[in-house]
Amino acid sequence: QVASAKEMLLANVDSETLTPRSVEWRDSLFALGKLLRREAVEVAARGPAGDAPSAEAARLQQMEEAHAAHQEVASLLTQAVDRYADAPQAIEAKYLLAETRRQLTHWPRANLETTTLESTRRNMQQEIDAALQAAAADYAELRDTLNAKRDQAELTDVEAGVLRNCYFARADVLFELGQYEPAIDEYSLAVNRFQDQPAALEALVQIASCYRRLNQPDEARGTLKQAQFVLKRLDANTDFASTTRYGRQQWDELLTWMSAL
Repeated sequence: QVASAKEMLLANVDSETLTPRSVEWRDSLFALGKLLRREAVEVAARGPAGDAPSAEAARLQQMEEAHAAHQEVASLLTQAVDRYADAPQAIEAKYLLAETRRQLTHWPRANLETTTLESTRRNMQQEIDAALQAAAADYAELRDTLNAKRDQAELTDVEAGVLRNCYFARADVLFELGQYEPAIDEYSLAVNRFQDQPAALEALVQIASCYRRLNQPDEARGTLKQAQFVLKRLDANTDFASTTRYGRQQWDELLTWMSAL
């Protein structure tokens, strides 16, 4: 009952009897941010509006609506993590904020495809780069926070998942920014951290892609051979589906094909 939950949470946040110093107001703010994030993702996944004059106009209209929804999420989650950096919900909220920043690049990037005015294109590219750089900083901060916490105590399942994702997400953002050498460093951290898990294959393939962007084909092929070695070393009962895109056979076929390029 999302609509009812949203109404109640908004009532708490706007209440004259609750203040930001109360636990109820704090928890309502975090819960509202998570709910709005869910709504924004649903808007982004929704099909284009049927009343637009063309398919392209419908696509851009739908993306603009998703962009506005994610802007609202980013504003609310920023407020939440700035006010309550040490709250139990802050880790997940910071991760959702970083993910939301990446979503905020989709609409301006789509407009880059259709805009010819150079000043507008420059502004859109600056908006994209700023969102990606902010996301990269968020992922790095979260990764460092969770690694420090892990040295003191066992992470929860959510925290462990966020930590794993931060390694890959920061590297992906640097890749999107065209910062291929820093991206290689970040993916290498992921390989070292998850060397006995299928997730290492994702990082190694991306490292190879970085080397190809840097016009270093020999390094790319060497990285793919390393990925093939990691694949062979993984236990026969390894669960690939929960952390990677492919099963064992698909990974074997993909790495063989990429090595031949």
